[in-house]
Amino acid sequence: MVSLVLSLVLSAANAAEPENWADLHKGRLYATLDADVEQAITIYETILYHISQDDPQRGQLLYWLGHAKMKAGDLAGARVQLVDAQRFSAVRQPATELLRLIGVWEGRVDTLPHAARPDVLLKQGDVWQLAFGEMEGSVQEIRVKARAEGGPTVLRLALQDQGGRELPALDTIQISDREWTEFTIEPSDFRLSAQAQGQPRPLWLMTLELYDLAATEDVRIRIAEVDVR
Repeated sequence: MVSLVLSLVLSAANAAEPENWADLHKGRLYATLDADVEQAITIYETILYHISQDDPQRGQLLYWLGHAKMKAGDLAGARVQLVDAQRFSAVRQPATELLRLIGVWEGRVDTLPHAARPDVLLKQGDVWQLAFGEMEGSVQEIRVKARAEGGPTVLRLALQDQGGRELPALDTIQISDREWTEFTIEPSDFRLSAQAQGQPRPLWLMTLELYDLAATEDVRIRIAEVDVR
């Protein structure tokens, strides 16, 4: 199957200018990505080899090649392609976001207990995320230590399962700017809230974000500790 698709690509390359056949096959390549990742990688790499460095399709192809490599588990290879893709304004934002997610995945929870010390400062619109990999046992509780700066504000904690479904938070958490706030949540509470939507899968991603729409630009939340057991 790979040789058949490649022969179609190369035939098109011989029949038209690179920018034309790259555009002609773009839709087919994107569809192939979900069907066979290794096949998609081979196709993207072949087209990139045949087009010029300033071809208008190059950014898109680099981005989707990085996406495919990430899906295949080649995070180092994905990073190389995505950094290159950032040169192209059309895909700079999604490439940057995918690079961020690669960093999140590299810092994932693989064993329990897990202690993270992010020491990050979130402003409105920022998020800090922790990914969960394949591991023995299940997460029983997550403890977070945080403090507001510039005034009290609100932190939202959201969980996603491996199906990509968000398990809604029961409440937002009020964070003081006078002292450190520590709170513990049990993922089982989130799972129970999702029963009406069907049986949830194991956890995949936790997101912390400043969620106070009335907060001024000076308000921040510092996340100091995240302990998973």
